[in-house]
Amino acid sequence: MNGGRRIPPIKGLEVPMKYRKSTGVAVTLAACGLIAFSAANLESFTARAGQIVTIDNAVAGITIPLNNYYASSLNPVEEIKTFLENDITPSESSGEGTVSGNQAESQPETAAEVPSAAAETEPQAPVETAPEAPVETQAETPAETPAPSPYENIAITHQVKNYVNIRDSASTEGEIVGKIYNKSAATILETVEGEGGAWYRIKSGSVEGFMKAEYFVTGEEAEAVAKEVGTVLGKTTAKTLRLREEPSTESRTLSLLAEGETYIVQEEGIINEAGEEFVKILVNEGDTEEDSLSGYVARQYLDISVKFNKAISIEEERKQKEEEERKAREAKEAKRKWEEAQRAAQQAAAQPAPPASNEGQSEQPQAPVNTESTGNATRDAIVARAQQLIGLPYVWAGTSLTSGTDCSGFTQSVFKEFGVSIPRDSRSQASGSTSISRDSLAPGDLVFYANSRGTINHVGIYIGGGQIIHNANKATGVKVSSVDYASPVHYGRYIN
Repeated sequence: MNGGRRIPPIKGLEVPMKYRKSTGVAVTLAACGLIAFSAANLESFTARAGQIVTIDNAVAGITIPLNNYYASSLNPVEEIKTFLENDITPSESSGEGTVSGNQAESQPETAAEVPSAAAETEPQAPVETAPEAPVETQAETPAETPAPSPYENIAITHQVKNYVNIRDSASTEGEIVGKIYNKSAATILETVEGEGGAWYRIKSGSVEGFMKAEYFVTGEEAEAVAKEVGTVLGKTTAKTLRLREEPSTESRTLSLLAEGETYIVQEEGIINEAGEEFVKILVNEGDTEEDSLSGYVARQYLDISVKFNKAISIEEERKQKEEEERKAREAKEAKRKWEEAQRAAQQAAAQPAPPASNEGQSEQPQAPVNTESTGNATRDAIVARAQQLIGLPYVWAGTSLTSGTDCSGFTQSVFKEFGVSIPRDSRSQASGSTSISRDSLAPGDLVFYANSRGTINHVGIYIGGGQIIHNANKATGVKVSSVDYASPVHYGRYIN
């Protein structure tokens, strides 16, 4: 540099406080060999207030601001020149990097000045410096550590025919503590060497134990599978949440959603022009894909989670089996009562008419068929059978109570088991029913919902207590929901 000379590299130098108060021009000393300027050089730099001049490679923390000092000293150029030549103690180089004026400004000020850096550092022998390299005039920002993938420690069971046992040790001799089915998720707690090779200690659902690693896929493959088998769900937190046609609070309301209901999330992170965040959800499946009801809700009123199939413990399996058996008994008992009511009604209808009355004797009226009793037995049987089918898969156009149905196929098939014939699709079921008020709803009645065009697209069976049972969608299958999980548009009755 013009008029300058090189002095040995330094490390850890403190700059006197009066040289660090400025927020304007600064000369940054070099990490790999400092440059001391002549008076003429320094006078020219002080005229460039508000800029940052970097000379060679910078030493982090060594910035000498000039403008404040220049204004407060009678002979600033000579004093700084003397400082550069005499007051710096050489030490080992601290490496590359540039310190900007903004960084100097952020340092806290103290009341007392430090007279000289030389008084606070131990002299060290000069060391050789690496060849100089160009540096940026702004401090480099350290690269941000990427956020860990939510699937980083997730393992997915793969190519499992039915289920695999989870054991309390890494051996097939270990006690069975649970089961995990194919395409179920688990968190890997550790990898251990066990019988026949690597085992994972996993946690899935409430189950923690060991499984052979060969039954899982991990890493990128697990992430790909997890995105396929996992279902993103949103649970409403507002008492009544509006479903919008578009992602805007100005958009048309399609339906009102009850608090605590869960829906499939179709798209997240939708930000409109007003800066409002929305989520697109699927409310229900219709008789056709085009009939399905989807819309947008405000993100702040939705708790979002990802649902995976998980392991089941031996105790949970036992309770689940007991619950299934209980529902089966209730359905069987309800059907028995229904059959008795049907036989009683048939017998009453088949009784011969009473003989003609003799003159002067009053005619005996025929005992009426108890249609109320028959109707109640039918309602009870339908509700019990429907509850037995919770979890039945959703299948487009399906009518099988074994392999799956759609919403109207579910209602039609359950009713059919108890001698009640109703049309096939939800619109026809609505039009063929006797319209009733909400206050008149009784178990076994039907509740209907509409899509964004106002056309009936979904149906469920009322089971009492403000709830319906319906085949909602592919993610959940048959489930119990609030009557107000969406806005009902029609209440219908087929059972007297």
